Amino acid sequence: MTYELDCAGSPLIVRIFPGEAPSADWRVEARLSDAADAVVASASAASRAQAFEGVAHWWRDNGAAQALPALDWEAIAKAMTAVRAL
Repeated sequence: MTYELDCAGSPLIVRIFPGEAPSADWRVEARLSDAADAVVASASAASRAQAFEGVAHWWRDNGAAQALPALDWEAIAKAMTAVRAL
């Protein structure tokens, strides 16, 4: 699933890949553009929430080095939990 969110004027593209098997990890990716050279924060974990938390930690730890804007990851995570696919 791919989502595009407006985060303080920056389009944030979030892709969520659910695990296929019962024991498979979820993978979450986040980037500010769909360009091939865009910086991608990615994490895998047993749950979607844990994978999303891993992306948020990566973004915070690498943001200054990659010139990424500071984002309110708690608000983003809260908004993502309210989204339901139809």
